[in-house]
Amino acid sequence: MKKSVYLVLVLTATFFLQACGNSNRGDANFSGKIVVDQVRSQAAHYQFHGLVGNPPQRNFDPTYVPRSISYSGHTRESAGGLLFTRIKGTVFVLLGKERQNQQWNFMRGSVEQGDSFVIGAAKEIFEETGGVYDIKQNVLLSESFDVYFHPRVNNYACTFFVKVPYVSAQNILNESRNNSDPHFQEMTDYEWIKLNDLVSALNTNQQKFQAETSLGAQRTIDFYKYSFNILRQAHSKNILLNLK
Repeated sequence: MKKSVYLVLVLTATFFLQACGNSNRGDANFSGKIVVDQVRSQAAHYQFHGLVGNPPQRNFDPTYVPRSISYSGHTRESAGGLLFTRIKGTVFVLLGKERQNQQWNFMRGSVEQGDSFVIGAAKEIFEETGGVYDIKQNVLLSESFDVYFHPRVNNYACTFFVKVPYVSAQNILNESRNNSDPHFQEMTDYEWIKLNDLVSALNTNQQKFQAETSLGAQRTIDFYKYSFNILRQAHSKNILLNLK
């Protein structure tokens, strides 16, 4: 009888530990912040320097400091990053659910006056991941980026595609909730979704779609339209197809 009780306790403890391990999926030692400051030797280095702007201009420089003015302290331009990671050979991308509109988006926002596009992207990534991912400028500039020009509102959106260590969506959400600064609480949820599911949605122009998460669940993703259109551009899709 004692052996049976002991066996039950061992099996229960084993199941509990496995469940905890699956919920974190490799970030059990997460300490609250990931500093990404090392340039990858195998970075894609696919950087779009094509025609942008109206009239078209060549050689977009992400270190350029925009001078347009939209509202207090901000320019009309935007910058951000689509973060990705690889889990057992499968690429996942990180999305956040915006508090303001309850739609999913990658980490992006308006560039503040006096900031370059790359500095603006680093700030948005850091803030919108709850202070988890601190990505240095040298890393952003070594990774792939693309530029989207919106002719109607006459602004640029610069997007960096950056590989990062995996931190579970729940841990990112916890960090966001525990931060007292409202800039770090702009997302109400996070999810790592399969890159292939995102690409399929882009190819079929399905802004609302089903995606598999890093934990194997299915989520309905209602993607913010402007950001969805950014990723639908040919150069951005080419970058997504070559993420490693």
